[in-house]
Amino acid sequence: MIRYTKDIVIVGGGSAGWLTACSLRKSVPFAKITLIDKEVSESVGVGEATLLNFKYFLKDFCEYSDLKIINCLQHCQAVQKIGILYPDWGYDGNKIWHPFNFTDILRENNHSPGLIDAWSHYQDFDIRNTLTPYQHLDKIDWKNGLSAEHINAVKLVEYLKHDLTEVFDDKVNFIQSGVKNIERDDTGISSLTLEDGSIITADLYVDCTGFKSILKDKRDRVDTSDRLYVNTAVVHPVEYIDKDTELIPYTTAQAVDHGWIWKTPLQSRIGTGMVFNRSITDIEDAKVYFCEHWNNRISPENVRVIDWTPYYDRNQWDKNVISIGLSAGFIEPLESTGIELIIQGAIKLCETINGGYYTKELSDHYNSDMNLKFEQCTDVVNMHYSKSTKDTPFWNYVRDNYKESETLRFYKDILADPNRPTMTLAANDLVFAGGNWTYWMTQFGYPLAKKEYLIGKYKHRDGILTEDGLYDIMIHESNWIQGEDYCNCSICDGAKIKRHG
Repeated sequence: MIRYTKDIVIVGGGSAGWLTACSLRKSVPFAKITLIDKEVSESVGVGEATLLNFKYFLKDFCEYSDLKIINCLQHCQAVQKIGILYPDWGYDGNKIWHPFNFTDILRENNHSPGLIDAWSHYQDFDIRNTLTPYQHLDKIDWKNGLSAEHINAVKLVEYLKHDLTEVFDDKVNFIQSGVKNIERDDTGISSLTLEDGSIITADLYVDCTGFKSILKDKRDRVDTSDRLYVNTAVVHPVEYIDKDTELIPYTTAQAVDHGWIWKTPLQSRIGTGMVFNRSITDIEDAKVYFCEHWNNRISPENVRVIDWTPYYDRNQWDKNVISIGLSAGFIEPLESTGIELIIQGAIKLCETINGGYYTKELSDHYNSDMNLKFEQCTDVVNMHYSKSTKDTPFWNYVRDNYKESETLRFYKDILADPNRPTMTLAANDLVFAGGNWTYWMTQFGYPLAKKEYLIGKYKHRDGILTEDGLYDIMIHESNWIQGEDYCNCSICDGAKIKRHG
């Protein structure tokens, strides 16, 4: 049966609601978009870091100009994010660097072996010193596809709401109200009754009401707590003391006794919190530990507590109701999947209904695709907990209950095989592809075979790739990434760097 989508109602006005509205407005221009929210929803506070496609989403699906994207990011107090640093994961003193620039060593005849494969020949240098370099704020290129951003999620909602209700000609209809009653029939929701008694009908309803998920009458929740080991966070922003040293262009996720602590610097403050398991660590003890970690720059009585059970909804699209955001599922803050999965859901929705209709087959495809994305995210987060030797009640619990995924076993085999490149599975439909896995696993201590296929097969200019040549490429890429006008590598020898566009 064909269902048309001329009227779409979104309930919930947080990041999920307004990002979805923004994309639908342009990607499905024939539809009337209405967003209902009693007040600007408060951010859950754990997901203020984006991944690489955030700017592309604004550009390609919201049709934001480059200038508009810059204005949005500036309003959101954005700070460039070139990767994630993981101190003390595995063991105290270890530092794992997850870059966003998965450096290609060679570009010849469409072959681009990655850094991991080249490094397998030259393991006497530190991989963490050869990746994306530090970028000062005055060198930020907002169009740079090699970086993501830290953003203030509340400011993002504020900006999108202003654009969609006051600036754009093709406005989103905003109704500031709560939902008093929901009428249902065999097709799903038939109408919503608002607090003032008015009745709203639509062809399609999008549930962006967070963990409450008020529009769904039936959920098929997949509990992932057997593979994910944290379920609570204590959060509070921290003011800068020394902004010059504390404002850094990457996320920090530090393993600690009770779990891990994240730090996402913004222009005005540092977003931070500690993630742990409430069945192992008392919440009040967690508050004290978190504040002491910050040398008591915050106090326990001001710390906010967020609880969840890691899950995703198997039927995120059920009849004429779609869940996006926390109502669709939540994993944990590690690897910044919160905003990313909102974007993935919104993109998939726009692609599904861009013909002006949907069918049961199309909604089933949406569900299978989003289920796969949640499973991918669950697997990569699960991998982070796989090799810890830390001796505390939390980390002992993780080791005692750890379940290795098939994806982890796949990449273990990839690393150990001298004839297979580590960038395997870099498909566009993967949230985390080969580089995300193998960069992490290599530094985590998983065995890496020397990639024999590199020797004699791939050449740098006219000769076999040497260690000096490898470093030379690093210099070249570093100059390019940092926006330098001229390159001082031995090949360029001071020549002007050529850029596209």
